[in-house]
Amino acid sequence: MWIQTLRSQWIRNQYLWITSALFFFLSFTHVIFGVVTLCAAALLCAAIMRAHGWREVVWGSVFVGTLKAAGGILWVWHVYPLVWLNIPAGFFQIVLIGIFWFAVALAIGVGMIATGLSVYFLRKRRAWLLFLFPILFVLGEVVGSVVFSLYSLGPGSYGIAHFGFGYAGVALGYIPIFIPFSIFGGVYALSAVAALIGYLVYEAYYRSFALYSVNGACVIGVILLTASANAWVHMRSNDEVVPDAIAVVTNFESKLFATSEGYALQREEIRNAVTAASTYNPELVLLPEDARFTTSFSSSQAALAELRAHYSSGVIVDSSRTVDERGETVLRAFLYDVAREQVHVVDKQYLVPQGEYIPYLIDMLLRLIGAEELRDAVGENQNYVSGKQVDTSHMSREIPRVLFCFESAVPFSARTHASETSFIVHPVSHGWFHDPWLLRPQLQRMLQIQAVWNNVTILQTGNLATSVRYEPDGTITYGDMLESHQYWSLYRYNES
Repeated sequence: MWIQTLRSQWIRNQYLWITSALFFFLSFTHVIFGVVTLCAAALLCAAIMRAHGWREVVWGSVFVGTLKAAGGILWVWHVYPLVWLNIPAGFFQIVLIGIFWFAVALAIGVGMIATGLSVYFLRKRRAWLLFLFPILFVLGEVVGSVVFSLYSLGPGSYGIAHFGFGYAGVALGYIPIFIPFSIFGGVYALSAVAALIGYLVYEAYYRSFALYSVNGACVIGVILLTASANAWVHMRSNDEVVPDAIAVVTNFESKLFATSEGYALQREEIRNAVTAASTYNPELVLLPEDARFTTSFSSSQAALAELRAHYSSGVIVDSSRTVDERGETVLRAFLYDVAREQVHVVDKQYLVPQGEYIPYLIDMLLRLIGAEELRDAVGENQNYVSGKQVDTSHMSREIPRVLFCFESAVPFSARTHASETSFIVHPVSHGWFHDPWLLRPQLQRMLQIQAVWNNVTILQTGNLATSVRYEPDGTITYGDMLESHQYWSLYRYNES
């Protein structure tokens, strides 16, 4: 009889793991499902607390963590078909993308073991867990980021907790009332809030709130309410002054660059856009990532001379694939301060694995299976490294700092600039994607959360992407369209 009871309890617990994983996965698929991340956290807590052994916790945690991450990176399927790859669309491309999707999700998911085992071995001290579970939950997400960075090590990377996709705080950010909590620690704070509420739900449903649990819940409730009120006061009392800016949005599909004529067309259209923007006398002009205005000239100084013919003042921000002083390929931003006749440069640090460089592991696998042709095709353009131009301390506060495209996935990326300026520009390019509707809301929340946490304004523009400004008070604004052409449009953001 007791064997049947034990078997029944074990089966019920498997449902907890599975349901938690599915809820985490679902929470990233649409903004309306953001709230289910709270249920997912509650079910994860219950599964760990009711587990029958540490081995169950290990496998259950990996399963939940992997599906959670798989939902967070579900947007990778928007790259299909890979029009730039020299293999036909179809089964082989689908398999390649599927392997990449699963491998990344598994690498991130392994980190949840840190949460599962920590809670499992502390579960007899339940009063402490009321406070420790949120911290341990965030710990699991950070460990997952570190494991992913090790999996994706390559010429353009280094092992550190940079990858923020799949964090529960991003999904919780879909619910506007939780955004104010960002000021206490960005996406980490939101993940902790999700875990804390999940724990309270677990206490209410599974243990009917023991006396100390009621007291603990009241204490936590007061803390949440106080923190929320404090967050709103700080957000609403902010008084940021941002420049009168024009964002250039472009429409260059990746297939356009299959020939040299495509790059020539891009250069011509970008120059036309920069010239058109000058007629509105803005304080800032922001071009999309890798717009390559600079490459139309023999040097950045030559480009500055051209800009001075059209602009009397203002800052123009361009970025371009560049061969640096070491002979390495980097993505470099050029900030042209026309009034002071200065050119500032800064290089992209956090690169996209399988997008801007080939990780060592993937390169080794391609060699092992004899896919030299595929390796060469992928590596032709994916040969970036992290640049050496990183110091921006010499730049005045009036010069915006640059947050490159994929660097928005780094939970603390804007924090590295917040002490130097209150205005960050974010050039992006979504040229690889085909209508990435799964990616956009996640990136939006990541930047919104960073703007609130770091008390900065972030202006985004891009190629095949929208232009948006994220305010320190959590609001999101869209510019007024000034002009629209086949390959580019101008959007204005007036001084606030």
